[in-house]
Amino acid sequence: MVGSTALSQRLDPEAISAVMDDGLLRATAIVQARRGKVLQYAGDNLLAAFGADGAAEDDAERAVHCGLALLELGRTLGAEVHARHGYQGFDVRIGIHTGGVL
Repeated sequence: MVGSTALSQRLDPEAISAVMDDGLLRATAIVQARRGKVLQYAGDNLLAAFGADGAAEDDAERAVHCGLALLELGRTLGAEVHARHGYQGFDVRIGIHTGGVL
């Protein structure tokens, strides 16, 4: 998530924790809905893999669709953060690697 550090300087710990927990929970649901697996949470980001439990022909395609859905989540979260906290700049970035990982 982009802008979480700057946002954390404006909000109290409970409020930033609520924003981040909500965002990561919603991102996890998006990954899982596309049969991905979250491998790690680290601060304001997560690492997910597709095909970790068994390769499928459409792993890369599902990863890309997941990435697009996460970008949409970022726009939604950014609008929510702006409406609730008056902060612009909260968003989501993604990176996709379609080669062998595990």
